[in-house]
This record gives sequence, C-alpha cells and structure tokens, in this order.
Amino acid sequence: MSKRFDISNENELIPMVKEIMGALAKGRFVVCDVKSKSSKSLEQLGYYHGVILPRVQRKFKEDGNIYSLAQLNDFFNDLFYFDEVSIAGHIIKRAKSKSGATKEEMSEFINNVLIWCGEQGISIPEPNTFEIGA
Repeated sequence: MSKRFDISNENELIPMVKEIMGALAKGRFVVCDVKSKSSKSLEQLGYYHGVILPRVQRKFKEDGNIYSLAQLNDFFNDLFYFDEVSIAGHIIKRAKSKSGATKEEMSEFINNVLIWCGEQGISIPEPNTFEIGA
C-alpha cells in the first residue's frame, strides 16, 4: 500500500507519523521518499491577497454585492484550486488549501483568477506595477 503526504508545516507531519507508527506496529517495512518543492512566494501571496482580491471585492461592491475577502478567496478556490475525489462512487470537488502550494501551482491559480477577472471586466494591474491597496 502506498500513501502520499504533502507537508508544508510541522502540524501536517502528525498524520504521516501516525501512519508510519501504525505500519511499524504491525511489523511492516516502511519506505519514505522525501522530495522538496519550492513553496509559493510572499510576492505571489501579496499580489493575490493585497491587489487581486481587493479589486474584485471593489467591483462586486460597485455592483451591489458585498463579499469579504475570505469569501472571495473561497470562491476562487472553488473555481480553480480543488481536487476531485471519489466518495461512495460519486466524484465530488473539494477545495484544496494553498498552504502547501508550489510556486508553479500558485502561478497557475493566479493566472486563472486573472483570466476570470478579465472576462468579468475587472481591471487588475500587472504584478510589478501595483501598489498595495491601489
């Protein structure tokens, strides 16, 4: 049996350690491969949370719809950052946490959000030309 654990912080180690301890308690041999990926950057997070989400929020407010930044983040996660899992024979969509996202995954997510914004007529400045709160 093979199981994969994506770990981006110490708290996410606990389920993996429990799984390993359970296998060892049953006398099983455990193989662990450790691979490191570059995590999303602070610049990406700053651009997404400090520029994109506030601009989307402003546009929604202009249209008479009030949403918090957290609600908008959930909305975009539901659209662009999810896994499809099978439960009792049904495929369901489950939003993923961006806590373990790689730079590439975050870049793809942001690009998808920017395309969506463009389709909605929401102007978002390029990452290197923005000022936080602008």
